[in-house]
Amino acid sequence: MSEPLSAAPEPSLGVPRALSTEQTFYADERVQVTNARACIHGKTYAMAHVTSVALIKIAPERFWGMLCAILGLMLAAVFFPLGVIAPRINVLQDFDPLLFSFTGALGLLAVVISLILLFRQKPDYAVRIGSASGESDALYSKDLTYIQQVITALNDSIVARG
Repeated sequence: MSEPLSAAPEPSLGVPRALSTEQTFYADERVQVTNARACIHGKTYAMAHVTSVALIKIAPERFWGMLCAILGLMLAAVFFPLGVIAPRINVLQDFDPLLFSFTGALGLLAVVISLILLFRQKPDYAVRIGSASGESDALYSKDLTYIQQVITALNDSIVARG
């Protein structure tokens, strides 16, 4: 009679053996930070090559809002007075003074909307990772707490690496 064959050990379907010893410091749907690597938006950074981690604050772009507010002020400054004096000036008697007043009101509305949008803008925050080959901004968010959590995890990983 033959002896039963011994079953070969099944290969692991989960994490490879080399990666199973990694310590995870942070993980979510976009970011995973372990003591060996950081995967951010599908890009992997070897923690052995990371030399620095920094939080960067990026101010919002305010040029277009300011331009709209200035143009609105100019419209209001020109057309409101024209609405008042148009009936008294011979050259402007053919124009309806309400048209001038309406255009001035649109200018003021543009100013109000621009100022509301300007004051509601929030800065972006970035995780800047430094290595021997330079620095790169790896992750952006308007949520400062989220960026701080990722930076803390990256710093903890650098410290654990030794």
